[in-house]
Amino acid sequence: MLVGFGTHSGRVLAASRWGGAVHAMSVPAARKVSVERVLHNALGEGRTALFVFDGAEGDWAATLLGHRAIGVVYHPQMDRWRSYVPTVLNRRYDSFLWIDENNGALAPGRTVTARCRAWARDGGLAQRHLADPPRRG
Repeated sequence: MLVGFGTHSGRVLAASRWGGAVHAMSVPAARKVSVERVLHNALGEGRTALFVFDGAEGDWAATLLGHRAIGVVYHPQMDRWRSYVPTVLNRRYDSFLWIDENNGALAPGRTVTARCRAWARDGGLAQRHLADPPRRG
């Protein structure tokens, strides 16, 4: 299962260059005509939602929109011009986690990391990603 993530605003941990020091960065409000703005406007401020796509979604999930891609390297000052990729959500992902204002990445817990590692080690991932690559839109 390929899960996408989106946020309208908040803070993330990232570096300004590959191999650079990681630090907290502000994420500006999403640009107009983006997945993030559509969900922020439709669901309201501070909301969280998980969408599981089955092909019966409304037009919003089947429409080509910009989708913010924040990775290991991020430049908030260039967000509007460099951080968006054309995306049809229900073709790119099997599900999508929406967090209107993200601040959770600022305190990654060792307990969560340990649980994820144990889950993967005990067969949670089942090496699916090697034998059966996820679909991409």
